[in-house]
Order: sequence, then C-alpha cells, then structure tokens
Amino acid sequence: MQTLVNQSARNGGNAYAGFIARSMDHPWNSEYLYQKLATPLLQGHTYYVEFWVSLKDDSRYAVSTIGAYFGASEAQITAGDGQLGAGLHNNEVIPQIRSTNGYITNKTGWTKISGYFSPSTNVSFMAIGNFDPTFGPTSSNHTVLSNGCTTSGTDCYYSAYYFLDDILVKEACPTIPAPTGVLVSNNHYGLDVAVPAIAANSGDSFNWYINGVMVEGQHDNFMEMRFEEHPEWKLCGREVVIQVSRVVNGCESQKWIDQYFEITCSSTEKLALTMEAYPNPATEELTLELSGEHEADVNLYDNYGQLKKSLKVKKGKTKIKMNDLSKGIYTLHVNDGKNVYKKQIIIER
Repeated sequence: MQTLVNQSARNGGNAYAGFIARSMDHPWNSEYLYQKLATPLLQGHTYYVEFWVSLKDDSRYAVSTIGAYFGASEAQITAGDGQLGAGLHNNEVIPQIRSTNGYITNKTGWTKISGYFSPSTNVSFMAIGNFDPTFGPTSSNHTVLSNGCTTSGTDCYYSAYYFLDDILVKEACPTIPAPTGVLVSNNHYGLDVAVPAIAANSGDSFNWYINGVMVEGQHDNFMEMRFEEHPEWKLCGREVVIQVSRVVNGCESQKWIDQYFEITCSSTEKLALTMEAYPNPATEELTLELSGEHEADVNLYDNYGQLKKSLKVKKGKTKIKMNDLSKGIYTLHVNDGKNVYKKQIIIER
C-alpha cells in the first residue's frame, strides 16, 4: 500500500509533494500547490510544462481534471489573503495545462501531465491541482471510484489524494531556419566552411557535422576541415556531407546541408580514376568522362536506391541516355575495382 511515508519519488529524488484533488467529506475543499517561478514566463513565448502524479493507493476516488494554472501575481491565485481562491476549481479559472489522460487511477506508477502554452501576459506564479468546471457540493462529472476501493470500504479515505513530482517548465524551442549563404572553399588541405558574419547573430553558436557526426568543440561560425589533423576525414576525390545548424538559447535550428562537395587531391594523392559528368542538371543525355587504365562499372540509382542503369565504360567520354528516366535526383556510382566514386545527378524535364 502506498502511504505518505514510504511512497518513492519518481526518479529517486529526496522529496515529493501531494494534494487532495477531491474530498467527499468536504466537497468544496480542494488543495492546490503553488510556487513563484524563478523567472517570469514572457508574453508571446511558447513554454513546455510537465509534471507527474500518482494516486495514493488508499484513495477511494480518482479525477480527470488535474492541471496547472499560471498567473501574473500571487493575488490571482490566493485572492490576496494567503488562501487559494475558490475560483481555481470552477469556471472562473481555466488552467493552461490540463490532463488528457482520462481518469488518473494509476496507484503503482506515475502519470505524466504535459503540454505547451503561450502566455497572453507575463506570468510569475504556477498552481497545480484539480481544475474541475463541474465542482460542486454533492457531485462532479469528473470524479469516479478508483480501483481497489469501494463506497463502503473501511480501508480507503473518502477522497482523491495525489502525489506530485518532477515539475518542469521550460521555453519550447521554436522552428529556427537553417543558416543561409554558407561559403565553402575547397583545396587539397581540406575544406574551409563559413557562415557569413552577417548571418551569424551575436550570441549564436553553431553545430557542425561531418558525415552525420557532430564535430566536438567546434561552435564558431567558421570551420577549417584539415585532413592532416583529422585523417578520418581524408576523402580525396570523394564526397563528404557537411551540415551546420545555428544554436539560439539552447535550441538548435534546422540544418543547412550540402552532400556533394568533391574534395580536391594534391599532386601526390592522385587517384587511379577521376571523373566528370555533364551537363548537370541533364535532360536527354549525360556525358561521363573518366581517366584511368581499367574499365569501370557504372550504376545509376534513383532517390529510393533502385538501380536504373548499369554499364561498363573505359576511359574517355561515354554518353548515357537519360530521356527514359523521370525528373528527379539520382546518384551515379563508378567502381574502378578499388574505389567507388559517387556523384549526384539531377534530371530535369
């Protein structure tokens, strides 16, 4: 049996709280827990709220209307006399966050109540409790008998008592557009990538990704991708995925991405094969120009990974018909027996 003494905090913490959501002995009485926020929630901003409740196992009743109300002042909650105002449990107050879980009857675990809201004015106080618009002296449309207790049971209290733990209030991350105007210079030492200063707001930081892996410790608007410092990036003649996102107030933007940078090779790093494919975008025909001493297998895949064309080619120029393919993005794979070279091909109609 859960009791106020031995109930465990949800995440093993040192403390939790509790409140009477509904007392049938004193139908007009309902408890609310309130607290001044460390910092006000600002008008027009969006916030995420989360808290967890568990019904005490000797509670005879359960409710479905637990929520959280945010007010601009303490007087809005306490009516100015240190007592929670009667308006909190009737139609005078509509909580910004309300349970959508139906009747909260879980006595062996915790039920999460959460949601988003945007204050219509700055708010500084939060109250959690039962916000039942049908609350009355004899009945409620949002109260039921809980599991394990009966109307005549002597082992149950004539109320709905909930434990409360893990309250979270934080600003929700808005949709932040990806950085624009990213500049890239390519040389045999690596890549230099930069978000122009005009696009980098003061206080913003950046996350950089190479082939899907975030670069540790790199949060400026400029990144030097140096092969001698990072041998794992040595992709001479290949392609590399570069992504960058802006971080604003701890929220990460959408990622700017370019998947088809071809890394230039130095004179001592010449490949057994080099390739060019043009025009790109293509319409009716694509010219593939290869150097090398051996034949190469050429495969063309659509954006879903399905093989659309396959042929063998020798060095020099090879024309490939494209008029039988649909408009879209394709990937050309050239295999010289040692390496596979890839290039994005766009077909327009």
